[in-house]
Amino acid sequence: MAKVRRASSRPSEETELLNHFYLGVASLDTLEDVSHFIKDILTTQELAMLARRLRVAELLIQGETYEEISRQLRVGKDTIARVHLWVDAGRGGYRTVVGKIQRHA
Repeated sequence: MAKVRRASSRPSEETELLNHFYLGVASLDTLEDVSHFIKDILTTQELAMLARRLRVAELLIQGETYEEISRQLRVGKDTIARVHLWVDAGRGGYRTVVGKIQRHA
């Protein structure tokens, strides 16, 4: 993903931009709308990377080992460890999304 220089905007401006983005995502009603939006804003590689991270989080939450996740998804153990940290010490976003996915499955 492209890097954004934080120095180029004030913290309040950045917060406002992020909240605008979050509101835009939250306003989407259908899977098709979400799919179209995400595919418009991310490259194929970025989308694959984010999807893989979500799947890593799902497998970690299900109790899979690093070795099994690495073999199954062909991701490095450093990536798995980073996602594991976010699952355990983040803001609960991964667990929320994984729970919603499981309820819809």
